Amino acid sequence: VHGRVSETLGRELLINAAIYYQLDTESLFQYLSDFKAAQVIDREEDLGVKDILKMSLHKREKERKLFGYSKEAMVVGLSLKYIDDKVTFRNIMIARKEWANLFRLNIYAQVLLRSTIKQKEKIWQGILFSKGLDTIYMKLKTDNLKKFRVESKSIDDIISVDVLRSFHKHSKEVQEDIKNILRCYAIFNPNVEYCQGMNFLAGFFYLTTQNDAVSFSMLATLIAELNLSHMFKQDVPMLKMYCYQLNRLIAIYLPKLHIHMYQEGIDSTYFCSPWILTAFTFILQSRTTTEIPPLLYEIFDMLLTSGLKAIIKTSLFILYHYEKELLNMTYETFVQFLNAVPNKAFFDDLSITKNQKKAVKKFNISDDLLEKLDDEYKNLKIMSSKGENEGKKNVFKHYT
Repeated sequence: VHGRVSETLGRELLINAAIYYQLDTESLFQYLSDFKAAQVIDREEDLGVKDILKMSLHKREKERKLFGYSKEAMVVGLSLKYIDDKVTFRNIMIARKEWANLFRLNIYAQVLLRSTIKQKEKIWQGILFSKGLDTIYMKLKTDNLKKFRVESKSIDDIISVDVLRSFHKHSKEVQEDIKNILRCYAIFNPNVEYCQGMNFLAGFFYLTTQNDAVSFSMLATLIAELNLSHMFKQDVPMLKMYCYQLNRLIAIYLPKLHIHMYQEGIDSTYFCSPWILTAFTFILQSRTTTEIPPLLYEIFDMLLTSGLKAIIKTSLFILYHYEKELLNMTYETFVQFLNAVPNKAFFDDLSITKNQKKAVKKFNISDDLLEKLDDEYKNLKIMSSKGENEGKKNVFKHYT
């Protein structure tokens, strides 16, 4: 990077070095992604004016598709953020069936902005509650639970340990309900079963609804709607991709912090895995029902209306909020601070809640940018695999 090597040449040099030194795929991928991130100081420079123009045009095209191509739908869709009346929102939803489908999440997003915490909980249920899943839960709980606890004892033991550790300040009845949500989900979705992190999501929904059947429905719908199955698979492939995106976005939006992290040998995987995997609900560990902070409600508002991008933006916001302190920290202090900071940010630092909505807008992360970074990640993984395979071929030739 300091030698002003082009990106193409730099990648070739790294791949050839990996072949020569017989590096594995993960090591080569880390070097390739570090090299890519180290080149980025300015977003405009990294993406190029043409790329940004394409993204802007693509966004406009998406808006047209989202709101339909009729003039009426376009006008209504673009007016939603200026409406400040729940009755008007309700009238839009019932005016035409196609409008209800087109504007559902946009209207939910606007209504959530103007809702109390209790109202938010009801709206979340409206977004996530899938009719029939509560009945499935009750049937699984009645007919399959005993069999599961015997035949899948190893999974059941992990669920029990995780729930006890996470919610030990709650009653045994609450703990048992959360365990049953997770046990039934493991039966319901055998491709995922259970992964650490799901205990916090299940617990969060239960603490806000006080109903295990509704919580099961919300958990199952959230995982399906946001395609979180890949997040909770054994090798957590989706988590790795989001960590890569966060690394790159730090380089784009917080270049000074990125350089400092690079110099200290730190990347986002050292601290952000629980942030992403649990959507920050891990902060509820050892807390009581009354201690769910307002900021967590704001995050779930964004999560349910704009997807996992909300977690990435919140992660950037936390780093931005504490950037001055982080720039003066060395490796060990830096990592320790960020592993502990969500509890400070959510429960103790009141200014972070006040500034969150305003500051999150600072990070105008489009879906197109995330798609570009996703493609970038996949291409680097392909290059890494090719590099490792070439290395193996060379070793084979050497010994034959």
